[in-house]
Amino acid sequence: MADYKSLDLTEDPFIDNSIFRYQFGEYTPQNGTNINDTVPIKINIEMTDSFFKPSKAYIQVEGRLQAASGASYADIDVVTLTHNGIMHLFDRMAYDLSGQNIETVNNLGQATTMLGMLKYSNDFQLAEGLNQLWYKDTVTDANLTTNVGFTVRQAYIIKKPTTKGTFSFCIPLNHIFGFCEDYTKVIYGFKHTLTLQRKNDNDAIFRSAAAAIGKVNLTKVSLWMPYVTPSDEARLTLNTIIKNK
Repeated sequence: MADYKSLDLTEDPFIDNSIFRYQFGEYTPQNGTNINDTVPIKINIEMTDSFFKPSKAYIQVEGRLQAASGASYADIDVVTLTHNGIMHLFDRMAYDLSGQNIETVNNLGQATTMLGMLKYSNDFQLAEGLNQLWYKDTVTDANLTTNVGFTVRQAYIIKKPTTKGTFSFCIPLNHIFGFCEDYTKVIYGFKHTLTLQRKNDNDAIFRSAAAAIGKVNLTKVSLWMPYVTPSDEARLTLNTIIKNK
């Protein structure tokens, strides 16, 4: 049956005035954490009196791909990060609320790649895929002539005019956790903990046999979490609900 609501020119528009402000806060790993060690990286949000929205949160990962010797790769070197390569730098990721595990994803690179193949269209890849390093290979080998996806990623990371090999990618939590797709409302009254388990770089680097062995040195891992400031009217309603719980 056709839906004629979209053709109803007399219906009054709905304007949601319940939100006064919507902004992001940046949260970083615990002090002393070496984000290049294969140890758990924990990012905590201790505040329990704010309205957070994990479904719109994302992690920002910055670093540099270079030869194992520490030298920079040249423009002609046939090497780059793999498709969905940031996820291949981590073995596991978990999300907890006040110590209660909500979701854990193991084999992070493989799991997110398989799910992404089902939900991301080619239009998404072309329009915004490079923001999170989602640009698929077109053949199975590292080849600048025949592998379009590899060539795009190599140009983006290795051939850049600034410091070669540096990168900064933003990965939405809904790329990783199913609950961020299923539950899109705010969360109140809980501490949030994001745990990332670093792994070696073997699955994150794609190179030809002629290219020098590489390494990835991470310089930043942070969580950007949106928090909502309700309008005065909405806050009064929410305060009543919270007090009655």
